[in-house]
Amino acid sequence: MIRRRRDRPLVLRSPGGAPRRRAPRVARLIREIRELKRAVHLRDEFLSMASHELNTPLATLTLVLEEMVHPPAGGAIDPPTMTKMLGLAERQARRLSRLVGDLLDSTRIHRNTLALRLERVDLARIVREVVKGFESRFVAARCEPRLDIGAPVFGQWDPARIEQVLLNLLSNAVKFGAGSPIEIRVDQAGEAARLAVTDHGTGIDPTRGARLFERFERGVTAQHYGGLGLGLYICRHIVESHGGSISFDSRPGHGTTFLVTLPCAGPVEPQR
Repeated sequence: MIRRRRDRPLVLRSPGGAPRRRAPRVARLIREIRELKRAVHLRDEFLSMASHELNTPLATLTLVLEEMVHPPAGGAIDPPTMTKMLGLAERQARRLSRLVGDLLDSTRIHRNTLALRLERVDLARIVREVVKGFESRFVAARCEPRLDIGAPVFGQWDPARIEQVLLNLLSNAVKFGAGSPIEIRVDQAGEAARLAVTDHGTGIDPTRGARLFERFERGVTAQHYGGLGLGLYICRHIVESHGGSISFDSRPGHGTTFLVTLPCAGPVEPQR
């Protein structure tokens, strides 16, 4: 028989001595502490990574501009050199713009304010135009683009955001699949359009695949490849905002295929 004082609640204890009714609360607190520690670690890692990623093109751009304004002793810069320097400055400025754009989009997604401007567009045409504009990146990475596009595929989408998704996927493909062909396929399956981008590069680390589309996550370690870890996170939210889905198939050392599926009718709910 268990006796207790009237002014004290009955508390059964576990074999270790801790009150049983407190165990779930303690376990929950431990989980919350671990999650907070992980969040703080991700924040610190991201701030360090973002500082590095932003500083790299900024430093190059500053150096180029300084040389253009104050050329080395010996006279003016000759036209071919000036053209080369202007090209380098433009590339670094565009890189900075993309990084800042990703940061802004990440904030909009977090605040649920990423809006779409829907119109009837042809996905096949968007892909051809983006691939054509990406030509210099293909050449620099020694990647041959191989298009598999048949008839037009029309849908109610935001063309600028669809371009953004494709640019992210192509940037990843040339980064991780340099020196090998990049395959881009567009087709239609019933009421949905499909866009696939395949590289034959390093593939995705299996331990990272489950969180690949989360914010600040990446398929490889940050030590080997740069980036903010926001590209695929933004892609997922853009695609899902259209009512679609994005997935991948990968084997380490054998490349990766990303598959985007979009309903041709566009999102079910009106976008702001």
